[in-house]
Amino acid sequence: MSIRKQAGVMLATFLFAGAALAQVPDAKPVRIRGDIVSLQGDILTVHRRSGDTVSIEVKPDVGVSALKTISLSDVKAGGYVGAEATAGSAER
Repeated sequence: MSIRKQAGVMLATFLFAGAALAQVPDAKPVRIRGDIVSLQGDILTVHRRSGDTVSIEVKPDVGVSALKTISLSDVKAGGYVGAEATAGSAER
């Protein structure tokens, strides 16, 4: 292989490697659980279970989920059901 080809392949390799390293991974999402107190503009205020109240700046595309108690007869085909689990023994 000629020196020019080797240099070209090496340059391309460095460019692709640099682009791959330059990508910043997304931050791990933080979940905050509590009662929504207010939403004013892009500031969401939440009263947490621990007793404190936090204000969060939210982006327009933020995901929000809600929990509510339902009976088994409320579950319909095609609906989403999430289950909460805790670490520990399954025995009661």
